[in-house]
Amino acid sequence: MLVIFIIMFLGAGIGWLNGQMIARLKMNNFIVTLAMQLTLRGLALTLCMGRNIADIPDAFRYLGTGKAGPIPVQVIVTLLFVAAFYYYYRVSVFGRDLYATGGNPHASYASGFRPGKTIIRAYMISGFLAAIAAWMLLGRVGESTIFLGSGFTIETVAAAVIGGIALSGGRGTILGAFAGVLLLSVVDNGLNLMQMNPNAVRSVRGLIILAALIIEAQKVRYKPKMAVR
Repeated sequence: MLVIFIIMFLGAGIGWLNGQMIARLKMNNFIVTLAMQLTLRGLALTLCMGRNIADIPDAFRYLGTGKAGPIPVQVIVTLLFVAAFYYYYRVSVFGRDLYATGGNPHASYASGFRPGKTIIRAYMISGFLAAIAAWMLLGRVGESTIFLGSGFTIETVAAAVIGGIALSGGRGTILGAFAGVLLLSVVDNGLNLMQMNPNAVRSVRGLIILAALIIEAQKVRYKPKMAVR
């Protein structure tokens, strides 16, 4: 249990550090998170000396492999988090503050919100959820490899974009992001069942992302015109 608490604490702590650099030092959020990812991956490789870590305890793997009747525990946990954060962002002051800060932090500050604290808090939540996702993934795989989770950076951004999350901030929903994850998973599984070349799968995934970006750009382009009418 102590290891699990350490993982959660480290996830939230790394998110706090990212938030501090972005909110206080006004650093680019994408560059900060990417640099932190590279730093932590290099640190992990150094500590484990490039070797895989096996013999994961069964109790630790329960989140990734356990079942409640016929339903996998990871499905139940994921749905609970989706429902909880959907409700939280809709009814809480922080949820409204988060959308306002993402849309226009200067206007958010003028309206009485504190965008700096909002950004830090958002990154702490993100880090905490990333730690839970890592725990779930490690439990499902049963072995920590040097490449575990290495391709998820683009996939998470792709799922968010497909789900209607604006990369510029201020628009999107939890359900939309969840739908983006499901759609991307269905497409990947379908292409794998068709035994398509893995390189071609990446191309299809890239085309889906481009299509979602084009749709989002068209929405932004025509929204002012519709407002004027």
